Amino acid sequence: MAGEVSKLRLYILRAFYLLMFAGLGSTVWPTIISPGELWNPEAGVT
Repeated sequence: MAGEVSKLRLYILRAFYLLMFAGLGSTVWPTIISPGELWNPEAGVT
């Protein structure tokens, strides 16, 4: 079929998604799990 994506591009895309997941997970989850201070609820309203 002419519309198929090559396996190499598919694996590169999967690797990029894994890299994004690992990068965001390593920066965001520690802040969510153990915040350094209480969050100000009004900061998200303004």
